[in-house]
Amino acid sequence: MFGWFRAKCPIAEDDRRWIEHRMAWLIGTLGAESVRRARVVLPTAEFFPDPYDGSPSAVRAVLDRVCEFMAVDPSRIELLLHSENGPTARSPLAADRDDHTGGRRSGKPNKVTMRLETSYQGDPLSLVAALSHGVGRFCLLEFPDFDPAAEDLEPLADLVAVCLGLGVFGANAAIRDVPWHVAEEEVYVPSRPGYLTAPMFGYALAWFARYRDELTPVWAKQLRPDALDAFRKGLRYLEKRRPAKSSESGPCPAYPPGAFRPPRQVPTPEDQRDESGEPGGESSPLGETHHEGCVARGMLLADGGDFDAAVRQYTEAIQTDPNDAEVYQLRGYAWWRLGEHARAIADAEQAIRLDPDDCEGYRIRGLARFGRREFEAALADFNRVLDDEPDDAEMYYWCGRALAAQGHHQRALRQYHQAIRHAPVRAEYYLARAEAYERLGHREKAQADRDEARRRAEA
Repeated sequence: MFGWFRAKCPIAEDDRRWIEHRMAWLIGTLGAESVRRARVVLPTAEFFPDPYDGSPSAVRAVLDRVCEFMAVDPSRIELLLHSENGPTARSPLAADRDDHTGGRRSGKPNKVTMRLETSYQGDPLSLVAALSHGVGRFCLLEFPDFDPAAEDLEPLADLVAVCLGLGVFGANAAIRDVPWHVAEEEVYVPSRPGYLTAPMFGYALAWFARYRDELTPVWAKQLRPDALDAFRKGLRYLEKRRPAKSSESGPCPAYPPGAFRPPRQVPTPEDQRDESGEPGGESSPLGETHHEGCVARGMLLADGGDFDAAVRQYTEAIQTDPNDAEVYQLRGYAWWRLGEHARAIADAEQAIRLDPDDCEGYRIRGLARFGRREFEAALADFNRVLDDEPDDAEMYYWCGRALAAQGHHQRALRQYHQAIRHAPVRAEYYLARAEAYERLGHREKAQADRDEARRRAEA
């Protein structure tokens, strides 16, 4: 859930294989430099400076900008706004699957018509997501070797938007409340502009960032909590996973199981009532439970450095589900950041009791034990993590610190070597090794590491 310490893929295995297979194919088709140079588009005036009033001309202006961002000639796309009697289960930029261009042929050479449901006019975020999905579809069907009957055409269009810089919009609008009218009464039902879920978008964006060597992209802060969580976990997973065995993945799924696969049954207002008969129940507008909402808010607060408030959210989540090991991990980490080491240890041990095979409880307990100067016990926990994750640079670093605190500088040096081998960009690892060299009388090597740490910090 937090992603700082977890090296587990945040999405289902079949979805992971589909995303990685199709992202690699898109990079080869679009061109590696196109993906590396793509400007990540955000919902700010820098990218959309034009006033937006929901009018057809304003929608057209947004489409023109989306086309510009995705390197498509906007004059080739005509836009038709239309309204259905109710929400459609198809893509908001609907088109016949057997057409050749990603929209209905207009009868004019080299032009297509895209149909956009009018409900998106009132929601600029979903509008951009829908348009980028539609333009992505257009791009796919322009590829000479792409099969227009491909089963994964629609979710693949979302990945095109990710590769060309529009993925933040798709992730944040993956499930939105869209209004429609029944008997003069406005009703809100969940809909989505694209096909991938928010966590799938988050993982695809992690893959995109990793490919571009963006380890801590500023734009990721624009993602909503569930997509941001998947993004962080995805980066951690991609950084730490070992090369896949040839038999590990198997064939790529023709369609990602986690995607929104049409036709979808659209829920009625009655379907959205809870057991008490009241609409909504304990679900939030994002479709999450109260428990999940508390966890998401806790992660957002922790990301902003407000660990006290994060602890309160995690505590409320634990009250609703006391058997969720990951929430104890999250709260334990927050306690550790607050210097409440005894409480961090208590939460870590509860996480271990609930899920003894998950090494994250040992990681947090080790950090808290280190904070209590219980260095041998901390070292045992760090080594337990390394048993599961032998490429974990951070644990080698903390092993080194635990050894150095006991005066074992030669042994600490070996741990710092391993940390730097696995993560050569971390300045603090060089500083720790410089200290070990200094203690062992290797002053020239210590100075070289300090200089390298300074270069890494300034990079």
